[in-house]
Amino acid sequence: MRTHGSGFLCLVSALCLLVSLGAHAAEKTAGELLQQYSKFSPEERKRVLEAGAKKEGFVSFYGTISVSDAQVLTEKFHQQYPYLKVRHIRAGSSPMVNRILSENRGGKRDVDVVGITGPGAQVLIDHGLIDPYFSSERSAIRSDFVSPKGLWSAVELYLVVLGYNTRLVSSADVPNSYSDLLDKKWANSISLDQTDEDWFHVLANEWGEEKAIGYLTNLMKLNPKLHRGRELRAQMVAAGEFLVGATLYDYRVRNLRAKGATISSVALPPIMAFPNVLLLARYAPNPHAAALFIDWLLSETGQKAFESDLGRDPTRKGLGRGMDQTVGGRPMKVIAPEELGPKIGYYAKLYRKITSQ
Repeated sequence: MRTHGSGFLCLVSALCLLVSLGAHAAEKTAGELLQQYSKFSPEERKRVLEAGAKKEGFVSFYGTISVSDAQVLTEKFHQQYPYLKVRHIRAGSSPMVNRILSENRGGKRDVDVVGITGPGAQVLIDHGLIDPYFSSERSAIRSDFVSPKGLWSAVELYLVVLGYNTRLVSSADVPNSYSDLLDKKWANSISLDQTDEDWFHVLANEWGEEKAIGYLTNLMKLNPKLHRGRELRAQMVAAGEFLVGATLYDYRVRNLRAKGATISSVALPPIMAFPNVLLLARYAPNPHAAALFIDWLLSETGQKAFESDLGRDPTRKGLGRGMDQTVGGRPMKVIAPEELGPKIGYYAKLYRKITSQ
């Protein structure tokens, strides 16, 4: 049994280590520095992280999450850690990746934590800009929502669905498969996203490339309209500008429906969910604050904020779809970043080529 005296000595040792590491921080990456605390008890580790974070003062978060939703989360985080400010830089996945790569080439290393979907995450990993981080909360996250190597942890999932206007589409006409969308009655009434290469990539993996190319080619013959942004597209379907919107995120449809919008959704097989993952920047200037921020977002408090305050799908066991591997009795496939990374550029070009014809 650990005595109070031994616990105090361990804490003193930990704080001494913190001072020592601070003097040599430039020699260590963020992951290497945080790894030094892995042998501490949870209580001692948290004390050291908090002591380091108080010196750092803030955490720089580059996230694709909307500004308004990020504000809700950061305000709750600030309630627990009032001495830490969160600097949120918001951008879409591709612009964010380009920004981080550009900043790194220029020697600018401001980012601490990245929040992004799979393909972008893998690009940053492949460029050596992400360090492993084994959050103290990862055991509470479903196993397929964390990287075995500690390179990412999913904070929420984006279930891909077909959204439809419930005023204009009868229940009998709702598509049950992607092939149902090829019916001529949907001509000029389908909304697609300009950046659906990840969805197309998964179809190619599941169906084979030839079938996926044939499907998208035939779908384009129905003259679907391409826009950028799933929130905008969900709003357009709800407003009746389109009968259906392919590849919407289910939480956006649910949130609109909860506000009285005439929109609903159905998940078409292969049912896919893209995790929004958290990554620790290898050269994070505020590693202690970064660790606390990641831990909090994955904690029960943070995950309940995703579910209750934002209407999103958290990944923690027992919340949202965190324990549910099926949708309507059909299996749901979680698309890990590494599944898309190697050929995402190829499928992005192929998707743009087919949809621009």
